[in-house]
Amino acid sequence: MLAGVQTAGSVGRLGAGMAADRIAGGHGAAAVTIALMAVAGVLCAALALGPAAPALVIALLLGVGLTTLGATGCTTPASTGMVGVGEVGAATAGGQTAINVGGMLAPPAFGYLADTAGYEAGWALLAACGLAAAGLALAIRPAAR
Repeated sequence: MLAGVQTAGSVGRLGAGMAADRIAGGHGAAAVTIALMAVAGVLCAALALGPAAPALVIALLLGVGLTTLGATGCTTPASTGMVGVGEVGAATAGGQTAINVGGMLAPPAFGYLADTAGYEAGWALLAACGLAAAGLALAIRPAAR
């Protein structure tokens, strides 16, 4: 399953990159990333609803790989498009660090909230983080160069 999710992510990165290149205005990478994260949220919510047929669970997990891992192909162009040429290294390093820190902190934070306050609190935190990220992307968009 993990290999399938990674393979779906590779396909997603290619598709996301091609889609981002076709969006006018120079903000395609950010727009595609936000859209993929929204779809990933819906897929994760569907998985959280409870037991389902194994084929449906597999399809949902592959969709999560396609979207969440696929979005990483757009994070570098999104971050470098917002800075000048002399700041590209710092922008990409900051973006990759944020992805790694999020990957390390989000699962235990979700688990802690699920154990102490219920799954609803964990999902609410993830939804709030997604909305905050979308808000930040929209707020900094006009400042992009």
